[in-house]
Amino acid sequence: MENRADFVIAGVPKCGSYLLFESLKKHSGVNMSLKKEPQIYSENWQTENQDKFWLTKHAAKLKGEATVGYFINPQVPRRIYETNPYTKLIFCLRNPIERTYSHYWHGVKNGYEKRSWKEALRSRTRQDQYLFEFSFYYQNITRFLDFFPLTQIHFFLLEGYRQSHKKEIDAVLDFLGLEAHGPVLDSKYVNRGKSFKNNKVHYLLERVRKNHQYIPNFISKPGRYFYDLAIKLNTGNVNAEQLKGSDRNILKELYRFDVKNLGTLIKNLDQHWKDFK
Repeated sequence: MENRADFVIAGVPKCGSYLLFESLKKHSGVNMSLKKEPQIYSENWQTENQDKFWLTKHAAKLKGEATVGYFINPQVPRRIYETNPYTKLIFCLRNPIERTYSHYWHGVKNGYEKRSWKEALRSRTRQDQYLFEFSFYYQNITRFLDFFPLTQIHFFLLEGYRQSHKKEIDAVLDFLGLEAHGPVLDSKYVNRGKSFKNNKVHYLLERVRKNHQYIPNFISKPGRYFYDLAIKLNTGNVNAEQLKGSDRNILKELYRFDVKNLGTLIKNLDQHWKDFK
C-alpha cells in the first residue's frame, strides 16, 4: 500500500490540534491535507484515490494530516503502521480535567450534547467515549506504542504553547526534521470553546438560526437585534480553570492513575498539570 502520510496528528480534540494544523500548513516544507479531519485511516480507509486529500502539485517533502478521532480508534495504529511503519505521530494534549470540560461545551455548542454538566459528570464511564475516553491519554497512547517506538512520537502540550508559542512549535518542527519557518501563529488560532448560561435557551436560538428563512421579513429584520442580544447575554468563553470544588476533584480522581502512567512518557508533566502534582 502506498505511503499516505509522513506524519499524522492523531489526537486529541480540544487540545490545540487546529492550531497546530494551521501552523504546519504555513510551512513551505509541509503538504498538509486540504482539510482537517480527512479520516484517511478510519472512515476513508477503503478510498482508492488517496491523492484527493492533498495538493497534488506541492514542492514540500513531507505529507501530513490531522484527525483527532484516531486517538480512540483501536484499528488506526495498525493501519498506519501497515501503510508506513516510519510514520511520525503527534499527540496534542492538555490537562485532562480541562479537556473534558471544554469538550462538554463543544458538544453543547454543536447540538449533540443535551445533558447538563452535572448530568454528564454523573454518567462518567469509559463507554462515554466522546467526553471521557479521549482524556485517558496513556491508555490510548499505549495502542500506538504497540506498533511505534517512542522516538516516532511527539507530545504537543497546549499549556506549553501558552507559555511559549515559538518554543512549542519549534519543537514540533525539529521532531519532523524541519527548520523553523515564518511567524508563529498566535493564540487566536486556538479553537476556543463557548459556554452557555442556559443550554435550553441556546438550543432555542439555534433552531431560530437554522430556520430563519421561514421567518417573515417584517419580523426578522427588527428581531435580529434581540436575537444578537440574546446570543451575547447567554454566551461566554469556556474557562476550565474555574471548574472548582467537587467537580474538579471527581475528574482528578478519575484521571489520576492514567496521568501517573503518562508521566513515564513525558518528563516534568506535573509542572504543566498542577492538579496531578
